[in-house]
Amino acid sequence: MASLAVLPLFGWVRRQFDDQVAFAACLLYALQPKLVAFSPLIIRDPTFWFLFNLTLYLTWRAAIEIRWRLFVAAGAALTLTVHTRSEGWILLVPVVLWAAFRLPAVAGSRVRLVMGTVACVAMIPISVTLVNLTWLRDSPRWEMIRSSHVDYARRWSHSFHEPDPDQAAVAGRAPQIDPPRASTRGTLAGFTLTRKLAVRFVKAYTYVYGLLALLGLWRWWRVYLRRDHQTLLLMSVLLMGAIWIQYSQTEIDIRYFLPIVLVSFPWMALGLLWVPDRIVRLTQRNLTWSPKRRFVLVTGWLVLVAVVGSFSMKLSAGPLMHRRAELGNWIRQRLGPKQRIAGSLKALGLVGYYAQGHLVGDPLLPVIRRWKPQVIVLRNNRRNRNSWAAYSEILEQEPGLRYRRIPQDQLPPWGEEILVLVRSEKRF
Repeated sequence: MASLAVLPLFGWVRRQFDDQVAFAACLLYALQPKLVAFSPLIIRDPTFWFLFNLTLYLTWRAAIEIRWRLFVAAGAALTLTVHTRSEGWILLVPVVLWAAFRLPAVAGSRVRLVMGTVACVAMIPISVTLVNLTWLRDSPRWEMIRSSHVDYARRWSHSFHEPDPDQAAVAGRAPQIDPPRASTRGTLAGFTLTRKLAVRFVKAYTYVYGLLALLGLWRWWRVYLRRDHQTLLLMSVLLMGAIWIQYSQTEIDIRYFLPIVLVSFPWMALGLLWVPDRIVRLTQRNLTWSPKRRFVLVTGWLVLVAVVGSFSMKLSAGPLMHRRAELGNWIRQRLGPKQRIAGSLKALGLVGYYAQGHLVGDPLLPVIRRWKPQVIVLRNNRRNRNSWAAYSEILEQEPGLRYRRIPQDQLPPWGEEILVLVRSEKRF
């Protein structure tokens, strides 16, 4: 899927610029260190890149050519994109604005353009309805669009008045441990939060590719002022705002920034092409640039970019993902499959997958009393270590639950980062 994404990327960049820029953008896409690092994660990320670029390609063609089949195809691609990763919702910005900017130039086709755009957006609720009526017809409830990000925004709006989520999971659902305090992350100073986001943003671009993008923007800034490119800028700004809100509530990694990187490849390509062209212009009085020499110059410049960028070609989340897989395997091997698991770890689904178990939710006392999960996994970082340690003692003493904390030296090599309690008669 990561390789196939180059096709729609070439398509929409070629139509907005030219073949040369599109070819250079695809080369940079193939070499971009963070995309290479995340490309093996087939379940969502590379599939999202393909669908993201495909939606841009079909939306641009639909707005320019005003064909019904293109609007329907763009709507289908948009539907798949938003159900692959939630960042896909920002594609509604080009879907609407590209069509709106075309209205003055298509006097005889305005109705068809508006109706086509409506049909494109309507594909999302139509598809959700069809899925619920067919594949999920036996489900006890309708599966709708994820609302977790709406919850993030709601909690963010009240974050200056509510207790910390981890503290709230302890205080109020168990005997008082520590006085509730304002959320450290929710009330994090704007400067500190912005700095952390900026660090992740730069890591997503990497230094060399970020410099290429800035160089392309600086050299062709007048082109960037076109409304079609400003639409993608607005889309990126809205995504940054959404990331800011979500990061104020929970940890995130650099994958959330990758859509901004994807729409920056044309400007990276322009920066890449400008450097050898500038070298030729500055030296042409003293040096004859034959096609062979030009080829050697361009190839050497591309190799230099690739080599420098390769130092960032590392999956930063790789060790954490391996540890979660090890914990899941440990649960399956010690307790067997099909265990009920509760936990405060983000992305506990990876643990549940390797444990071949069933996730029952956060480790709140009402959830534990109702589901009686066989395994509870608690975060044990410095910010909530004392609270969760005390909470684990409460669970061990809770009548009828029989939880026992597993010694750290018997757990997979996580150090002191997690607490694991089991509800089992087995001895460890």
